[in-house]
Amino acid sequence: MVSLTMTVLCAYPLIFDKLKGRGVINIKITITKFFNAATIPNYLLMQNLGLLDNPLVLILPGCLSVYNMIIMRSFFYGIPDSLRESAEIDGASFFQIMMKIYVPLSKPVMATLALFYAVGRWNGYSDALLYMKKPEFYPLQLLLYNIINNINSVEVATQEGFSSPGLSASLKAAIVMFSTIPILCVYPWLQKYFIHGVTMGAVKE
Repeated sequence: MVSLTMTVLCAYPLIFDKLKGRGVINIKITITKFFNAATIPNYLLMQNLGLLDNPLVLILPGCLSVYNMIIMRSFFYGIPDSLRESAEIDGASFFQIMMKIYVPLSKPVMATLALFYAVGRWNGYSDALLYMKKPEFYPLQLLLYNIINNINSVEVATQEGFSSPGLSASLKAAIVMFSTIPILCVYPWLQKYFIHGVTMGAVKE
């Protein structure tokens, strides 16, 4: 929800030609897609912001994807300007036009981007590995990552006869199933929006 809100709030103003400095803003946003800070500067930044061992460190740094914002902005471009102009004539404000016209018409692309964000967050564990030291804040994927790292000790125990053979393989299979089933359950529900959202948000001639 946070990611979709930030994506809409970033993409919506950029469709207005009268926005001052729109070209410069687009260039600066696009640069961040190709040039990212290294691990150590990111860690020092999170440390200076006081986000270490804070659940917000898993939300705020990745709450906006430039790629997803471009898809959303392209979708907004496809909505006829006449709808916005008629709403302005009726006295609708900037945010009323966004909430009552653009957001309802953007449900397909928003469902698509929600899937992108959900899969990215579900598969992510490296940020928690870097920034989190308290086990109570570990996301599921980091817990599964730690289990996989501990499988080596299980294999050693199997070789020494302390556990049954095939236990490590069973653990790996269980981890794979446990990490993929939730996304597999969500995807069919969003599938009808997926192709429509991507094609509607694509760049058109």
